[in-house]
Amino acid sequence: LALPMLALGFLALKSGLRFTIYAVPVLALGFGFLMSLLQERKQKNNNTYWWANIGVFIFTFLSLIPMFYHINNYKAPTVFSQNEATKLDELKKIAQREDYVVTWWDYGYPIRYYSDVKTLADGGKHLGKDNFFPS
Repeated sequence: LALPMLALGFLALKSGLRFTIYAVPVLALGFGFLMSLLQERKQKNNNTYWWANIGVFIFTFLSLIPMFYHINNYKAPTVFSQNEATKLDELKKIAQREDYVVTWWDYGYPIRYYSDVKTLADGGKHLGKDNFFPS
């Protein structure tokens, strides 16, 4: 079961980040198993020295460093540019709150936020009947 999930996770390298979610449980369980194995080996050898505990801690910390770099360097782009947001603010002055804007679901929430109008489709509606008209 793990190999197909891991293979789907590696599809993210070519097919997009949406596939990374499949590799996360496999890698997390593998990392947990490795940590458990190190602890078991330490106890099996009756290794109660303080440096053995520090070794496990250092291994854990070094394993997590790439994650910290990724989180620190991750910059999520905004959905709209400043010019687009300004135009939507202008739409807010023209349109009434009960007016509808026909847009694709990706832009539903931001348009509702900036313009205070209703949308037919947004990030929470993915049914065919909701997306048929905007598409």
